[in-house]
Amino acid sequence: MQVSSISHSTCSVTLTRSLLALGFALLIGLGAHIKIYLPFTPVPMTFQTFFLLVGAAYLRRYYSLQMIAWYLLLGFVGFPLFANQSAGFAYLLGPTGGYLLGFVLAASLLGFFSFRNPIGQFFLFLLAHTILFVPGIFWLHQFLGGAWQETLAKGLYPFLFGDLLKSAAAFFCWFLFSKYSKAS
Repeated sequence: MQVSSISHSTCSVTLTRSLLALGFALLIGLGAHIKIYLPFTPVPMTFQTFFLLVGAAYLRRYYSLQMIAWYLLLGFVGFPLFANQSAGFAYLLGPTGGYLLGFVLAASLLGFFSFRNPIGQFFLFLLAHTILFVPGIFWLHQFLGGAWQETLAKGLYPFLFGDLLKSAAAFFCWFLFSKYSKAS
């Protein structure tokens, strides 16, 4: 009987975490539609990465990857979860497809590493944003061709300050959750 209750409890936790992963995947998709238009670039800042950081830090381990898998799968089958209300597999092959690979890398980093020290955790959020840009910039450069300076001017520089703010906001959510979970 005890094995049954342990099995039931494990199944319940797994189901709950999987549903939370799906919920955060939908929030990442919602974040694609929350836009702040910047005067110096035609590409708006979205809140996808904010929800990605919060979700990956909260879900941890394999569930952070499950969150991204849900997000990509739902987007590929037609739900308009990507930026500009886009969907479908062809979006992955477009100029911003590399950033989606960056989502996987950032979620992996936050899902598998954590610091008890708040300063270390904040820098982990910044590192996740940085890692997210690496495949995105390289992929975008393949589409733009030309000079690297143009690629960085369109795909990195306009978003640095906003990503710093999103990292800080995600850290604040993590900090509140950590404080709340210790109190209960």
